Amino acid sequence: MIPNVFISSTIQDLHHLRDSIRETVIDLGYSPVMSDYGDIGYLPTISVEESCYASLGDCQIAILIMGKRYGSKAQNNLSVTHNEFRTAKDKAIPIITIVEKEIMTFKRVYEENKSELNNQVFPGMEAPLETFSFLQEIMESPLNNGILSFDGVSEARNHLKMQLAHIFGDLLRRKFDPLKNQLIDIYSEIKTLRHELLAKKGNEPLRYLKATRYLLSEDRRTSDFRIFLETLQRSIDNAIPKMLESKTFDELLEKLEAKLEITEDRPNLMESFEKGELLTLHEGVVDDPHIPIEEREIYRWGISVGRQVIMNKVAKRRFNYIFEEFLKETIVI
Repeated sequence: MIPNVFISSTIQDLHHLRDSIRETVIDLGYSPVMSDYGDIGYLPTISVEESCYASLGDCQIAILIMGKRYGSKAQNNLSVTHNEFRTAKDKAIPIITIVEKEIMTFKRVYEENKSELNNQVFPGMEAPLETFSFLQEIMESPLNNGILSFDGVSEARNHLKMQLAHIFGDLLRRKFDPLKNQLIDIYSEIKTLRHELLAKKGNEPLRYLKATRYLLSEDRRTSDFRIFLETLQRSIDNAIPKMLESKTFDELLEKLEAKLEITEDRPNLMESFEKGELLTLHEGVVDDPHIPIEEREIYRWGISVGRQVIMNKVAKRRFNYIFEEFLKETIVI
């Protein structure tokens, strides 16, 4: 089945971006669903607006694009785009939200100067309070609360490609990975028993069990670290003994015979990934509930042939922390 991708945004002010996003979706082999292209089936028994919401139910992914216009309002006094977001959320459809960087800047200014609202001017915005409230609702949503800001069509397209790749990879893992939550403990113990046959000495089998259990966790950070190890070593079985022998993440990289390069140059990383020079490229927002999502740091890492590991400083700091947590979890008293 070819996935249907619902593209939601205000129509009047984002023509060029909507067209570009549509082309990207088509290039990836997916089927875009957009009202202004006649992709929505209008039923005689319901309104045009309700037909849009109904079409969402036949889509597997929703893309929400937010610009300076809040959009035309429906009967409930919310914009159609706002209602489409709520509909997708209610139907548990994955949502990719892409917002103009200037809007995020305006929102921070607004939050810091709410008492002086009458004196604030947000150029190009027709209904800033409604737009800021909409953004806040997305951020406070327990799921689908990620927001990617863009400054230009090219950056928006790159964000979309990366997020669709993440969603597709996650769906594959959930569908085909036999290590579901309820089997992780059993699987860990089987691996430990096998390891115990190979090396019976002291607390090593118990540490191996703890290490396996930690790496098979469904926690997002641990999952990212596991993918990193599997890309380098093909299997965490090969990596765990070296992890248990290391005292720092840098020492682990040496034992894995990996060469580390720190770079903040995202365009070059993206270009290398698209050319196939990188085996994998991962990007995300650092989880920190104490910091507003629009201010959280972006981590980025990739691995090329020859065990060349490329990271930005945020990813390196994040992996240092994850490895420190790993050492704490594998202590045997």
